[in-house]
Amino acid sequence: MKKDTIQEMLDEIIDIFHTEHLTELEVKDNEKRVRIKRAVVMGEEPAVSTDPNIEYRNTKQNVSTPKKKPQQEENPNWKKITSPLTGTFYRSSSPDIPPFVEVGSIIIPGQTLGLLEAMKMFNEIKSEISGKIAKIQAKAGEIAEVGSVLFLVEPNDG
Repeated sequence: MKKDTIQEMLDEIIDIFHTEHLTELEVKDNEKRVRIKRAVVMGEEPAVSTDPNIEYRNTKQNVSTPKKKPQQEENPNWKKITSPLTGTFYRSSSPDIPPFVEVGSIIIPGQTLGLLEAMKMFNEIKSEISGKIAKIQAKAGEIAEVGSVLFLVEPNDG
């Protein structure tokens, strides 16, 4: 495969990677595989690295754009639970333990919804309202900035 063709393919893959805000992307066909991962360090722009063990032997490009999930419309009555600080968001206290809440979970004031790790300290994200989790905006393991929306909650009537 020519160097220009490889560069064009990589440019297209990296463009998809950035526009879809992915943290990892792998593209395969019969004879080649490309995987890129985003390394996020607090305070820096995400970096993209490629696997140095990838071989390019096929001259055909076979890259398909990932399909976007239809977005659930936000209800104006939903309440936002935002990040009080910048840190890494976690949905559970350990990878082998179920998340604190899922979409549809009924929550009460004081209930732990997630964790934020900042400066090696874990901070619980607690609900201040009662209702039902309508949408989880934050992704586990990703940086949440101060004020970013973590959860959307359908408040209880009353």
